[in-house]
Amino acid sequence: MARRSKDYPLGLFFKNENKTEELTDVLFQLHKKYVPQVPGGLSPVFFGGDRLSEANSRNIQWSFNQGDNPEKRLEGMHFKFEDWHAIRNLFEIHHKIFFKDASAKDRGTLVANMNMLNVLSPAN
Repeated sequence: MARRSKDYPLGLFFKNENKTEELTDVLFQLHKKYVPQVPGGLSPVFFGGDRLSEANSRNIQWSFNQGDNPEKRLEGMHFKFEDWHAIRNLFEIHHKIFFKDASAKDRGTLVANMNMLNVLSPAN
């Protein structure tokens, strides 16, 4: 927070990721623009999405595994799924269990823990 952060907009692709040829175009464009080239080859980058996007992207990568070079094989991309809804539901459950409005006296709740941290490490 002491230094100003830099934002890098990735841009928009007006493509349908459910169509194989359009997702292939997107993957090659992303690979070309955002996978760094280092002296030893490529520096892999993680790309995340929902389970369907991850599976489709991985299948496209597998279909190009006979390419002439790492760029044509999309070797600089590691695909992972990001289950955003499950994480959000987990936070909601966590909040319902551990956060109560008047819970400063209830041991083990978030407010009580915040109060304890303030007592143990007072602000200068």
